[in-house]
Amino acid sequence: MRFDRMDRRLELFAYGSTVDAYGQRNPELDAAAYATPWAEVVYAGKAGEKLTAHQLYSTADVVFIIRHPRGSYDIKATDVVKYGGAIWAVQGTEEIGRLEGLKVYTKRQEDA
Repeated sequence: MRFDRMDRRLELFAYGSTVDAYGQRNPELDAAAYATPWAEVVYAGKAGEKLTAHQLYSTADVVFIIRHPRGSYDIKATDVVKYGGAIWAVQGTEEIGRLEGLKVYTKRQEDA
């Protein structure tokens, strides 16, 4: 596999939780990125729009191709990627070869 097109820097964040005054757990994005890998960005599918709460949001699917982390960190389906001024929700991952690379499938969540 060629990794010469990995020219975009990603920030990977996990969700933690805080407890409010009522004892309820609230999911909250961690303040610091747990990893900042280089990636190749592949825009998959087509862009579109959705109407939510009387506001129009853009939607898109992106696949980020990174070198395999080889145990230094794990990407979970609850994590998010910050890239290009937007937050991308991780939908899943797929291994490339034998620990050569990793495809991270994402969907645009919101602006950062």
